Amino acid sequence: MHCSALGKAYLSALDPEALDTHLARLSYAGGTENAAKGPIELRRRVEESREARYAVDRDETFDGVRCVAVPVRIRGSLIGAAGISGPSSRLSDARIPQLGQYLAASMSGL
Repeated sequence: MHCSALGKAYLSALDPEALDTHLARLSYAGGTENAAKGPIELRRRVEESREARYAVDRDETFDGVRCVAVPVRIRGSLIGAAGISGPSSRLSDARIPQLGQYLAASMSGL
């Protein structure tokens, strides 16, 4: 949850109390050196995801792999997250917002 775009997208859809509970329970082990190291850093990234309407994994789970993801709701109920992953060379900083906005628009109608 702390290093993947899917995890951060899911967390970004939680209410503040549920988010606090999840942040306190995570171990923050694993991932690369780019991954969040604790609840304060992860909260900042989750808040950024909320504002952007999509979450990003910038080589945080695996070196050389990026992902863009959004929370998925069906009839208002949070059911998970959906994302697009690929090599960092193909998911550039310029491409990430385009994909994030596309995903957010695609999932908004569910």
